[in-house]
Amino acid sequence: MSPLLRPPAGILLATLAVLAALALPPDLSGQEVPAAGKRIYVSNNLGMPLEEIDPSRREEFDYILVVAREGEVQRRTLFHDGQPVRRWELDPGEEREYEGGELVQLRRYDEQGRPTEEQSFEKGELSRRTVYHYGRERLERLDTYGPDGTLLHSDHYRLSAEGELRRVTREQGDAGDGQQLSLSGGEGICEERYGNARERRFNRYDTNGRLAEQEYWYGGTLIERQRFQYRGDGEILSSSLLEEPKLERTTRRIYDEQGLPVRIEVEQKGQPVELTVHVRDGQGRILETTRRGSRGIERWLFQYDEEGEALREEYRVRGALESITEYRGQEGQRSRVEELYRDGRPFMRVHYRGEQKVKEEFLREGEVVRVREFQ
Repeated sequence: MSPLLRPPAGILLATLAVLAALALPPDLSGQEVPAAGKRIYVSNNLGMPLEEIDPSRREEFDYILVVAREGEVQRRTLFHDGQPVRRWELDPGEEREYEGGELVQLRRYDEQGRPTEEQSFEKGELSRRTVYHYGRERLERLDTYGPDGTLLHSDHYRLSAEGELRRVTREQGDAGDGQQLSLSGGEGICEERYGNARERRFNRYDTNGRLAEQEYWYGGTLIERQRFQYRGDGEILSSSLLEEPKLERTTRRIYDEQGLPVRIEVEQKGQPVELTVHVRDGQGRILETTRRGSRGIERWLFQYDEEGEALREEYRVRGALESITEYRGQEGQRSRVEELYRDGRPFMRVHYRGEQKVKEEFLREGEVVRVREFQ
């Protein structure tokens, strides 16, 4: 897997979660709930109160949030298809979240409604604890501890005079791996950096929050850089450019209106060395792939059944048939048979069950002359 495609370290998502926690008060209903009553809202899988409705309409929607109050305790219960899936209990200064009847999150707030501590639970046991630290009315640091009290990491926040986030730096704690992570930006532009003394990775985002550039460095040398272009202000890619300076190679990908690659151009030392073109149908499935490269012109043809599952694949090099693959069975029980050709004649069939090779058949004049089976 390319280093640029490895999962990110997560500081960006963690930061967004923290900002959301700071922006939302403990009472997410947005309205006062009568002491002896309840309100019912259309909701989603996050438990957000989207629109208050009459109780008689609750069966019209997949997700329903019921907000009720008993004394000083407010209870919010999320229903999916009529079944309770999540519950929140809000006391003054404390919020508890339950899934399947088990406590999964506990949050504490100060008198200003800011989070001060967060505890996560797995199977009833404490798995992680996060403590918020403030200075001059602003968030300065988050310390995250493991279940044994060991410091996992500290996130340091730097804000502008207007209170906008400018930089987040993560320092690994006693149980960390020595990585330094940071997120910085302004006016919607931000950069995520993570790595250690040996290797570093960078993610840079545009003013719309979309990934614009990635870099991977090893031993002080740039190994890969990838840039992304989008269609208008949306999230659909129009093109990307992968640069590998050490190999003196670039790979440009062109995407269709669905954001699927349809053209891949590879250059080595400034000279074109490979071109791949995909022809897709209206559902985005590849019908034909043509590649011009070191092997000459290669072509793949694909066929699908009514459900969109692959039925047949044909592969040719310089016009000569190399293989035909036929797929059988349903999803989860798929098998395939690859028939290999030499000088236009089949000389071997290879049988697979899933990804496991189970049998090879050697052919002469179209007849099986030898069989090898695999356990």
